[in-house]
Amino acid sequence: MRMKWFSTRHSRARRVCPGLLCGLMPMLCGCQPLRDYRQAVAGQMVLLTHQVSLAKLIDDPHTAAGLRSRLELVQQLRVFAAGRLALPVGRNYRHYVDLHRSCGVWNVEATPPLSLAPKTWMYPVVGRLDYRGHFAEGDARACAETLPAPGWDVFVGGVQAYSTPGWFSDPVLNAFLNNDEARLAEILFHELGHQQVFASGDRDFNEAFATIVD
Repeated sequence: MRMKWFSTRHSRARRVCPGLLCGLMPMLCGCQPLRDYRQAVAGQMVLLTHQVSLAKLIDDPHTAAGLRSRLELVQQLRVFAAGRLALPVGRNYRHYVDLHRSCGVWNVEATPPLSLAPKTWMYPVVGRLDYRGHFAEGDARACAETLPAPGWDVFVGGVQAYSTPGWFSDPVLNAFLNNDEARLAEILFHELGHQQVFASGDRDFNEAFATIVD
């Protein structure tokens, strides 16, 4: 019997999703379906084109007091991350994007019957990863339905934040901004840890390193 676990996991971001970047580099990997490239490009473009600077929002008298307070906290966390943790803050988390949804991305994960070895997907630059990321929940569920082997266990989970280690300046997302102060700091430091060190194709090491950072 085929088991499918479809849930929305509103937890801190515990995984980087550079696999989404494959959509920006189709010439490097011709084996992925065109629709995956299309959704990856479209999703990332939303983040790139809908960013508003934190400073502008904080200075805007029309910005809600609650949002202004959270953005000011992000600015303080950036200073702490750069000065005390020596993390590569750079231009990361200087802008805000309201995605009007509760998760940044949805990941598809799958394992063969009676196995703990996950299915992997190959991506350019970042190597082989054991999940497929989608910007829309419906696309993730559709991807899960296409897995051909019978009896596989399939999971679709929502992730609040992801990192594009060095490829883009990552913005603050509404999906994770309203966590409590400690959790928000963990998310930012964790994702900046991926910016500091990222081993292609080695998810266990990458997550262990970023977890130590946060």
